[in-house]
Amino acid sequence: MSSVLPLRAPHLTLSLALLCVFAPACGGDEIEVPPREGDAAWVVVGVRDVATDARELWAFDISEPDMVRLELRMSDEPSSLRGRTPWGSLIVNTGEGVGHSQQLRLDADGDPEWAPLLPAGANPRISSRVFDAAGERMFAASYDSSEDSQQIWMAEFEGGELVGGEQLASTAIPLSFRLTPSEDALLWFSTGDELYTPSPLMMAPLEPSLGPAEPLTEDSIDGFRVFGDKLFVLIFDFTAESEQATQLIPLSDLRAAATPGPTLGSFAGFNGVDLSEDGRWMCDIDDDEVRVIAFEGVDFGERIVVSPADRPLEGKCDLRRADTLLYPSGADKLVNAMVAVDLSGDAPGEAAVVAEAPGGLLEPTLSGDRERLVYLAVDGDTHRLEVAEFDAPGAPVVIAELTADEDNEFEVVDDRTILLVGAGEATDGRQLMHIDLGEGLDAAAATVTPLAGDLPTALRSSQPFGLTPAGDQVVLFAEPSGGEGFELWRTDALGGPSSPIRDGQGWSFGQLDFLAE
Repeated sequence: MSSVLPLRAPHLTLSLALLCVFAPACGGDEIEVPPREGDAAWVVVGVRDVATDARELWAFDISEPDMVRLELRMSDEPSSLRGRTPWGSLIVNTGEGVGHSQQLRLDADGDPEWAPLLPAGANPRISSRVFDAAGERMFAASYDSSEDSQQIWMAEFEGGELVGGEQLASTAIPLSFRLTPSEDALLWFSTGDELYTPSPLMMAPLEPSLGPAEPLTEDSIDGFRVFGDKLFVLIFDFTAESEQATQLIPLSDLRAAATPGPTLGSFAGFNGVDLSEDGRWMCDIDDDEVRVIAFEGVDFGERIVVSPADRPLEGKCDLRRADTLLYPSGADKLVNAMVAVDLSGDAPGEAAVVAEAPGGLLEPTLSGDRERLVYLAVDGDTHRLEVAEFDAPGAPVVIAELTADEDNEFEVVDDRTILLVGAGEATDGRQLMHIDLGEGLDAAAATVTPLAGDLPTALRSSQPFGLTPAGDQVVLFAEPSGGEGFELWRTDALGGPSSPIRDGQGWSFGQLDFLAE
């Protein structure tokens, strides 16, 4: 087992000496940091400076409602956010060129610190990763001087602390990287060829013990997905023009001979196919028609067309909701309806329109519990934010109205919370709204709270924005009208006052995330 990889970026603590290294406001004097009254709450942003074009990473302590307790530039190297760990730390790529991947977390005092993600001996920059369900192991592909030559490592953690690891395999550029549902094997395929010649499906056994990597298919593959109790594998054939072969491999015996699966009507990979989580249904498309195939284990039936002639497909079929096929309908790249087909029985049910808007549906998004659909309905010069329940198809609830604008957008934060930003009768024609469906998740009883209406007249709400983990503040980038760059602001989630976190900074774009106790 390997030891822990030494840190390659400055280890940041809140000593006054290091504060003055990373906090430009220090000057030559020490600064007195006021005590924190409650739990730690930090917003972390990855930005590009307009003046210098440098990529920077900043952290701001917003645990106090009436002040920014502390601001820190977390590294003097180019940095960018790359996701989160299961225990809540942020994954950050730092450094020039290849650079290196680390985690940014809170220490015992609630202040940000760097900590390693990769064991000693591993290549420094992560290209692909997956964590186990317990958050105790990370499986990562990483590289150093060339992406074409990578290592696959298992890193072990206790409470988010890296305690060791082991290299499992070497690979070219990984194209898909995941654990089996029982977490007894790691699966991937890769390519290092500029002409795109992928590898077979590869496996590294994890249980009952670690084993050497081995191929599971004889052929090169173009993708794979977990499909209920089996793997659904797309076979790669560069000579194929109109059809693509597939194979099915039972998860109960990954070394078993693969069973030929249905032939796909186009060489579009998973762009034209979706699979239900329970392994019972596959959908694909052909000539604007939506078709499904029923499965039982590795056995499957004939294709059944489920889209009515008056509801042609305009997009991709979707099987993420249990026992439901969902697809967008329209013509000429205009989606004007979302159609659902019941798949709870042995045969598909009748198609039903869940949501419809003749002028178009924008950004149709499933809620986290997959019980409702959120979207912007186009009606002339108006965009309506609507919520449609699958239990009440065709009866959407209008939540808010905006002036039609290409920058109108929303974020489904969780099952009950939506953030909406768009054109309206607010500062400089932009408004931000916090929408709460309540404990009963009833769209008809939603509370809509306008936010950030007190921004200075030269600013307007923009992306990205995010709700703090405590749910009490919304942090947003504010865009100067006619100016260059963004400022960072926060506003009370219940409609209280707004205040700057960092104004006049001049950032050309932003990434945003949070660290909290």
